Amino acid sequence: MKINIIGKVDSALKAVAEDATKSVLKEEGQPNNIEVTIKFVTADEIRSLNLAKRNKDSETDVLSFPNTLLVAGQKLDKSYLALNSFDGKNIYLGDCALCLPVAKKQAKEFNVTLESEVRKLIVHSILHLLGYDHIKDEDYVKMHAVENKILGEEKEFKSGFVAVVGRPNVGKSSLVNALVGEKVSITSPKPQTTRNKIYGIFNDKDCQIVFVDTPGEIHATNKLAKYIEKSISEGAKGVDAIIIVVDGAKIGQEDYKIIEKYAKSKIPVFVVINKTDIASYQEVYPKLAKLNEYKFISEFVSVSALKKKNLNELISKLKAVLPNGEPLFDEDSYTDKSVRFMVSEIIREKVLLLIQKEIPHFSAIEILSYNESKGLVKISADIICEKPSHKQIIIGKNGDMIKKIGTLARTDIEKLVGKKVNLELFVKVRTGWQGDSLVLGDLGYDLKSLS
Repeated sequence: MKINIIGKVDSALKAVAEDATKSVLKEEGQPNNIEVTIKFVTADEIRSLNLAKRNKDSETDVLSFPNTLLVAGQKLDKSYLALNSFDGKNIYLGDCALCLPVAKKQAKEFNVTLESEVRKLIVHSILHLLGYDHIKDEDYVKMHAVENKILGEEKEFKSGFVAVVGRPNVGKSSLVNALVGEKVSITSPKPQTTRNKIYGIFNDKDCQIVFVDTPGEIHATNKLAKYIEKSISEGAKGVDAIIIVVDGAKIGQEDYKIIEKYAKSKIPVFVVINKTDIASYQEVYPKLAKLNEYKFISEFVSVSALKKKNLNELISKLKAVLPNGEPLFDEDSYTDKSVRFMVSEIIREKVLLLIQKEIPHFSAIEILSYNESKGLVKISADIICEKPSHKQIIIGKNGDMIKKIGTLARTDIEKLVGKKVNLELFVKVRTGWQGDSLVLGDLGYDLKSLS
């Protein structure tokens, strides 16, 4: 086995490169007369290679150049060698080019030693020379498994569902948005802003947490309220952990009732004290003493969703209790909801934001049309309200209010879809819509779950 090391590199990294190469070839059952060249290159050199070989002007960490005379992906075992005469000479597998400056930057970023990062890159590159690839999902899984086996770094991957429950207006949706890093649920100072259970998906390299953002706990008075109540109970079923969110400045009897409601859960229960940026220690401490009476609570975590304070601690504690498993959604997903649903929620958020007192919750949004072209999205939507007087308030004097709603909504929708948006809004009166099954069905509420 001959391993050629080229480039300005110290003896320690040379030894790492040689050992990593031998480990791959041994694991893959390759013959002893293999020859490989590993060249440590500069940032300019890797850029030149990318331009020449891949027509890409970029600095990558490592590049592989297999010997094209060999059959890609074919192990050089006895059966292959019997069919191919090499006249006792070394079998040249190919070249690897490793950019040391990029490797150093990645080692710092991932908080690992340079030796560890170089070893990982060499293993990855030699596997490419042997025909492994990661373009397709199934190929990626196969290659990743072999890498982990050789490196001895196979890590547990945690995944699971976490229900987020609590009183209205304690900051559940703000917390989910802050944890996920994207706007998943709309927020407003009004209670029951959230009407559906909505998944917010947190991803990192060893974990995927699906947060189930539920509406605030309520007492049902009509079909919409019953639907919301059902969303809460369904959202807390079949999960791996429960977060009970409380307002640090306003912990009261309703919070204790909710905590007692989940007291019999056989899964971990966390109490998250939110809004610690506005709640003083003197306000929170006596109430935390009361919460300590609930022995079933796994952990108390104080956070500020607004200031993104202490969120990493909460994630760490959740990881510790989640089961091992595969990702439940694509790693680039951050919600389970459709774009049309997200658009309707953005519009409803702006109605709630701009019309605080006059129309508490007697509004809904129906997307009439959603047409997407190369650079533009055209959307038409109805704002549904209860009374003609509500309609006038939403439209405003000379149409000023509905223009403001449209302007604010369009800005957020453009961020969501990544394109220019033409948004057309209308206001429609549907008296008693919150108790009308047909209307609620048209607005996307699945009332079958109530039967």
